[in-house]
Amino acid sequence: MGEPAGDEVWRQILDDLLEQHRRRAAADPERHPLIQPAAGATEQQLRDAENRLGFRLDPQYREFLSIANGWDRYDFFSDLLGTGDLGIGPRWDEAVESLHWFVDDIGPETARNLAIPDDYASSYLPIADRLCMLLRDTAQGPAGSIFSLYVDWGGIWPDLYSYLLAELRQIVYFTDQAVLGPHSETWGRDIRIDPPRFTDIINRIIDLSDAAYPSQPVRPNPGAARASLDELDADLAGALHPEHRELLSITDGLCTPEPMLGHVLSVDDIREGTHWHNALTRAQTIENDYFGDLAEEAAREGERPPPPKPLVLERILELPIVPFSVYDGRVYGIDTRTGKVRELLDDAFIPGAFPAYAISYGTVREHLLTICDHLRGLGLANHESDSE
Repeated sequence: MGEPAGDEVWRQILDDLLEQHRRRAAADPERHPLIQPAAGATEQQLRDAENRLGFRLDPQYREFLSIANGWDRYDFFSDLLGTGDLGIGPRWDEAVESLHWFVDDIGPETARNLAIPDDYASSYLPIADRLCMLLRDTAQGPAGSIFSLYVDWGGIWPDLYSYLLAELRQIVYFTDQAVLGPHSETWGRDIRIDPPRFTDIINRIIDLSDAAYPSQPVRPNPGAARASLDELDADLAGALHPEHRELLSITDGLCTPEPMLGHVLSVDDIREGTHWHNALTRAQTIENDYFGDLAEEAAREGERPPPPKPLVLERILELPIVPFSVYDGRVYGIDTRTGKVRELLDDAFIPGAFPAYAISYGTVREHLLTICDHLRGLGLANHESDSE
């Protein structure tokens, strides 16, 4: 069971959570009005809840309820139940229904992998929508542990306090995104107000790549000369996007191990075309192998194989793009209609998805900012792995 944490500890984490609510309410009061946690439950309210449930509450959870007797939209979306909800009323019914839905329909495999028992009444206490407390020990956690029914955030926390600490980190992250805008976590500020220069973005990619891929350092090239860029733009009939031009003026090409970026083509690479042609050839080989495997499988099953797709080169020629970067069969181009970077052949493994379906994070600048976020995550993961 969860050990009591003390009033001061609970009040501190509640204050920390409430501060994020204040930030979100200040930024968007209509969508996220400020809602305070309820005042602590009385001893009589705690006993009434225990009488309805038929068992004594976990000591730590009981202590928490004596400080905050529930909190509507505690994570901006879900309601943390109070003593008046435990064992009775529509909120309780909804929480129990979510539990049944998870164990029976959506998450049985996840539940089995986590050794979560399926006898609801004796094993779980719903404490919020899709959030439960274990009432007895399991292979993965003791009584008092917290289990989230959100499949994409699976796991068991040893007690309510540990769960709320993890929730606080998530809430800070999403609040920063809402208040400070996208990419704020990587840059530590609202870049809508104080945007980084292109040079800053390139330097950040280099630094973050070193942390994400420590054995494959990234080094920039000297920037392309203005005359060289003018010649390229003329060759492209004026289709060289300003952000693409600025990038090449800072580093004329850039080799990275990151698949989302890969080898950014230099002015000469774009004009000469060898790297681009080799990437297209590699993409065709990958696609041929994939559809060859599908055909063999269909033959074994006595089924009709999927129809062949147009050749990679044919599909590329139909797209109004300027080559941007390549990575082992992936090709990225800048759409001359929108200025957005597109992963041009990401439909290569989706039969029938022609014309090409393309993932895009935006123009060159936005694409690079998104890569910074991705590299930062990889670097943090490497650091946590090294620390274990």
